[in-house]
Amino acid sequence: MEKVVGARGRWYFTIPVALAALLALEIAGMAVVQSVVLPLVSREIMTVLPEIRVVVPGTHKIYLAEPGRYKIFYEYYSVVGSKIYSTSESLPGSMVVTLQSKTDSRGIMISRPSMSESYKVGGRSGIAVFEFQIEEPGAYIFTAYYADGASRPDVVFAIGHTIFQSTILVLFGEISLPLFGVIIASAVLFYMFMYRLWQLAQMSDLRIQKPSPGLAIGLTFVPFFNLYWIFILYRNLALHLNHLTRHNKIPVTLVTVGVALSIGSFLFSPLMSINPFLFLALIWAGPIILQTVLFYFYKSAKELIEKE
Repeated sequence: MEKVVGARGRWYFTIPVALAALLALEIAGMAVVQSVVLPLVSREIMTVLPEIRVVVPGTHKIYLAEPGRYKIFYEYYSVVGSKIYSTSESLPGSMVVTLQSKTDSRGIMISRPSMSESYKVGGRSGIAVFEFQIEEPGAYIFTAYYADGASRPDVVFAIGHTIFQSTILVLFGEISLPLFGVIIASAVLFYMFMYRLWQLAQMSDLRIQKPSPGLAIGLTFVPFFNLYWIFILYRNLALHLNHLTRHNKIPVTLVTVGVALSIGSFLFSPLMSINPFLFLALIWAGPIILQTVLFYFYKSAKELIEKE
């Protein structure tokens, strides 16, 4: 058995125990991200979204409290006062924008944004269309009108600093980075465990596809093909181990369902915006079933190793 398996010691016990501990941390971390981090990020976004909003065409007096670079966002979905503004995601027409200091009538240069920024949160959806920089805080006269002189449709411009994206990335990164470390560690242990199991499966004479351990693991990293290969990785492994064991049989149907749900959560990720509850159910159901399946794999490996 040692010659076939290529492993000494109780790997069939230590690896899955360590993996189970990491997976438990991963599930707990995902729960924290969904229940704590995402609401926190959402609240942070709301605090840094542009506070100044004006309806144009028109002229408005605005107060800019800090010097620095500002961006002008076209909010294609917004609520100002009690009125809802819902327009196309691109400006309805060419817009001319000017900005002047109220104290000395000095004009401020308006330019196209140097980088793309957008947001869609809290009943507000916007995209950066212009930017400018001021040296001194104070009152300014903001004017925007259609180049062709049209007076309709009314649209909403929001004016604010350009820091909200980097703020969110820093916040999300600081909170979620430890979870990514746990995910990487559990992935390494998972592939170690599957590699060992496929070493055991090489003893099976069942006439279904039986790749070498290295090939079985390697093909999971081939884009798109791995959506098919994951069925082979799990289902054929279960069939081979069942063929070798007498008592600890692996429920092949459960394996197939778990794999199908895991793939479904990837293929139907667009459902996140349509039905977030269904999408979250897919995300959680597949991995939980597959982690249950790993326990059956462990019991089969234990029987095969200990009977030798």
